[in-house]
Amino acid sequence: MGEMIVKTNPICPYCSQALDKMPGRKKKCPHCGNNMYVRTRPVDRQRVLVTERGAQDIDAQWATIGAKQQAMRFVDETEFNKEKDALSARSGREPSDFDVLWTLHDKHLIEHAKMNNWGLYRNTRLAMAELLVTDGKRRQALDIYLEVVYLDANGPSNIGGATNPDLFKELPPFNPESAFMAPGILAEINMLAEELNLPDAELCGAFLAVGQRACKNLKLPASPEEGCRRFMGERVGK
Repeated sequence: MGEMIVKTNPICPYCSQALDKMPGRKKKCPHCGNNMYVRTRPVDRQRVLVTERGAQDIDAQWATIGAKQQAMRFVDETEFNKEKDALSARSGREPSDFDVLWTLHDKHLIEHAKMNNWGLYRNTRLAMAELLVTDGKRRQALDIYLEVVYLDANGPSNIGGATNPDLFKELPPFNPESAFMAPGILAEINMLAEELNLPDAELCGAFLAVGQRACKNLKLPASPEEGCRRFMGERVGK
């Protein structure tokens, strides 16, 4: 980002001329004619006057904050800080928030799998996809979003550690009859596929590749081909 010009009082961020009062929203400067923007600065929650570039920078800061909050949905703050200290002690440097969250999500996946909590497993994979988006790893994020959709096609359930085979008959870990593909996730996949210039054929191929790995590792009842047919049929806006 370039240098951001910020004014906390009624002064144009372009020409530095005084204004009659602090604007409440976007306004053209009466002196130089440039559009001034009003934003709330994340660092101190103070309302400021900025240039168009400044408004873009602040919007990006808020987007990063929002993305981290989204990624933290399934992580306790105390747990986060404990893991951050542990990673720091092992590596001798302070880890990034991404590294801490990714490590915790990996641990949660193992715990959920051991307990047959596949709904929670699915939610954790979704959080990992969202985390990759915040880190700019859009292609990797797309693969995990596709995995989440495939898990959804298998109707994941939370069993809570039960191992009784009779219970599994009544409440199976996966039940394709209760499958549901979330429109929001499908829309996110559409957006990523468009950004990455992936035609439908390549997207379908990516789904099958991801699905084959998940099917083999988790012994899922719905085949990757079945999941892909439903996915391609339910994609939002297609």
